[in-house]
Amino acid sequence: MTAGSAGAGPPPAVEHEVRFTATVALSFQRHPRPATGVVPELPRSWGALPVLLRAPGEVLVPVPEREAVWIGFLRDPGAVPQELSVVARLEPGGRVDALSGHPALDAETARTAVPPARALPGALRPGGGWWALARVAPDASAPACAALELRAGGTSLLVRLVDPDGFRELTGVGVAPLDPRAPYAGRRLP
Repeated sequence: MTAGSAGAGPPPAVEHEVRFTATVALSFQRHPRPATGVVPELPRSWGALPVLLRAPGEVLVPVPEREAVWIGFLRDPGAVPQELSVVARLEPGGRVDALSGHPALDAETARTAVPPARALPGALRPGGGWWALARVAPDASAPACAALELRAGGTSLLVRLVDPDGFRELTGVGVAPLDPRAPYAGRRLP
């Protein structure tokens, strides 16, 4: 049975940000996937994508085929800085430390503090810029991103980038097509 069908019960709760630690929440800001798969700087947001906390420590984010996301770090006012690490599961490429661009070795991942960090444009690449966090790569010269692993202290979160159709079947929430002529005009997050 799909979400919302008879006997299935209420659909799961979908939000536009997810609490990561006691003082840091995350948002996944959508933008058009660059043709090269490379993000030279933090892209303008076209708005936050919906997120579903599927299980403790696991989040689903629906990313359409021609889009990518960047991660917004939202810190509670007055909270002390929180160090975190981010690993991107790239295809091809495997587990890559998104902050250093090197293969991810659990004991040696780079860390950033929130604040001052407010966003992560993608997975750092050796040639400059970042690989876009896109579920579907634009071509064979760029990787796709299947998931992200975030850690802060003893807290970990697996973020799976999923097909919007499957997300809609699970939650009853669809993702409207991106209009490249209409970027988000409200407050830029974070």
